[in-house]
Amino acid sequence: LDLETLLLKILEELKKAFGYYNAAILLVDRESSKLIIKAAKGYSQKILKMKFRIGIDGITGHVAATGETYYAPDVSKDKYYIEGVPHVKSEVVIPLKIEKRTIGVLDVESKKNDAFSEWEIKLLSIIAAQIANAIEKSRLYEETKMLSLTDPLTELPNRRHFDIMIDTELRRSERYNRPLSLLLIDLDNFKSYNDRNGHLEGDKVLAEYAKFMKLSIRDIDFICRFGGDEFVVVLPETDESFAKAVAERIRK
Repeated sequence: LDLETLLLKILEELKKAFGYYNAAILLVDRESSKLIIKAAKGYSQKILKMKFRIGIDGITGHVAATGETYYAPDVSKDKYYIEGVPHVKSEVVIPLKIEKRTIGVLDVESKKNDAFSEWEIKLLSIIAAQIANAIEKSRLYEETKMLSLTDPLTELPNRRHFDIMIDTELRRSERYNRPLSLLLIDLDNFKSYNDRNGHLEGDKVLAEYAKFMKLSIRDIDFICRFGGDEFVVVLPETDESFAKAVAERIRK
């Protein structure tokens, strides 16, 4: 199962087993310092699109800021509660933590006042810890996967990434009878420059050239470091004449 499907399954089972009204997993978006809903059961599309300011918006924002579990047995009397879904009477929010860092929250709501026993909150805390571990493992997997497909010097996709990508593009081009062009690029006299100035200077040239090439192509194009001073640019939806124009722009 992918992470989102797994999280939805967990929330679904929680609702079934305990009869909870709503349940959601919200994660911290580091760029905006807000909580975004990663998975949810029982919420409207309008709420699913919302972002919650950490330390400001509702019980979820409060828990994300403090890193401590918070229980509101009667939300109508709670100072942090912000009404989102009608008929909610009680709510518990548990932080999702990796070591001491809060990465999100588990939010569970009920139609009953004081619906969560001490035992249930402890159980939800255990489940929240497992959810946090699953999210972190998924993040590390994606990070490792990306690193395995990226050239560390130029930060471009590497040969392995190209092999995966070109197969997909060739199939698409053949299936829909659409043009596809490839540019094979190398740097003139690069070996001599390397021998004369050293590998560190050569690496700087490759990194700078990679940045320049990224600025010379479209968002739909794909560029990779093929090896050494060799690069490949894949140009979808591009015929020979336009590919030559791109090649000339890069050459200059």
